[in-house]
Amino acid sequence: MAPFAGDIGLNVSRSLARGPGPRRLDLSARIADIGDLRVYGALEDIDATGLTVAPAFDDRAAEGDLVRLPDWSAWRGPTLTVGQPGALFLLAPTSSPPSASPSPAPAGSTTGATLSETWRLIRRLQPATSRR
Repeated sequence: MAPFAGDIGLNVSRSLARGPGPRRLDLSARIADIGDLRVYGALEDIDATGLTVAPAFDDRAAEGDLVRLPDWSAWRGPTLTVGQPGALFLLAPTSSPPSASPSPAPAGSTTGATLSETWRLIRRLQPATSRR
């Protein structure tokens, strides 16, 4: 799919996890819809104008880090489609070395920016956490 500008709606559900030790509240986020979602309300609205969204592909990456995109043609993790996990990266392009070749866009990429190999992680969206 070619890059496009649009919205991504996430649904976060809560469940009480029981087992040994104290009970905990688990949060799980999934992509609910992609497209023009202006008519829907949200608990949080993030303006990601000028940024690119990608599935969270590196568990160690922190906000502000420079990251390299994976080879999307060989990618076996989550994608940007309805029903997939809501762990996402908001990325800003950086200048790539002249010898670097562009990487193919991830399915559902939401910007028309030229894809370079190196990106700055602006924000990590990962609402799937446990709370006691």
